[in-house]
Amino acid sequence: MPERWIGVDGCRAGWVVARIRENGTLSVDIYPSIDAIWEQFGSDHGVLIDIPIGFAADELGTRVCDQMAREVLGGRRASSVFPCPTRQALHADTYAEACDANERLIGKRLSRQAWGIAPKILEVDTFLRANEPARGRIREIHPEVLFWATNGRRPMQHHKARRAGVEERLFVLERFVPYIRNVYREAVSRHTQKKVAPDDILDALAAAVTGHFGGDALQTIPDNPPLDEHGLATEMVVWMPEEPSGGIHPDESEIAGLLPYVRSAPLAARIARPVTTPDRQRSLIHSPESPTGCCRPGL
Repeated sequence: MPERWIGVDGCRAGWVVARIRENGTLSVDIYPSIDAIWEQFGSDHGVLIDIPIGFAADELGTRVCDQMAREVLGGRRASSVFPCPTRQALHADTYAEACDANERLIGKRLSRQAWGIAPKILEVDTFLRANEPARGRIREIHPEVLFWATNGRRPMQHHKARRAGVEERLFVLERFVPYIRNVYREAVSRHTQKKVAPDDILDALAAAVTGHFGGDALQTIPDNPPLDEHGLATEMVVWMPEEPSGGIHPDESEIAGLLPYVRSAPLAARIARPVTTPDRQRSLIHSPESPTGCCRPGL
């Protein structure tokens, strides 16, 4: 298992990459392709990426990880996990052709959201099918599941594109990286929305925090992920902390030199706070110690 992870989300300009460096600083950059990301980080980093990997093996086109993600999110956030298209639909030239291919194979048409990211899904699928060593290092995540897990198994209440949604997500991430709000603001100001949307940056940051702090405690949904016809695991990686503490605390001088939005309060005064686990949610995804849980610990 990789010792270090980066968080990745698709954006208009390619892929936005969030990385927590060894000195504790957090960077946000844009890469044009998965090939470029692998060339830069593949030798010593794992990649937690917000994109479907692996396709359903049944005739209904249903991935177990998607079903379980909707279950734990519930309510409004469940709709953020939309059905994954079939592999054949990804090769269509138009939305209408993709819908026809999907309906012909699994009896369901394709959502506009799924078609919108079809080129990204195809890019990652093509890369992983051609690069077997990357399969255990490029792993799927869903940002809303990550926020649910690091927020005491409670889903976000607001859409991530709304101001309230941005604030509640930054609040969760600040428990682990106290200066992450400054990183987010700097990245948003540096990259125009023509290249990357603010919520793309948020999602990449969530994945980077998950990988950095999760480490050996990273788990998968479900605990025994099925493989598709090309050997790709259909899973979502998640980290569910019991009591996150400590956080990242690089030198004040390093942050001051890197970011223009640093708060005046000392970092030591802004350490991570414990996240409790509501009993009503524990039955959905058990802790790593539970042999009957739906998550597989120790990737």
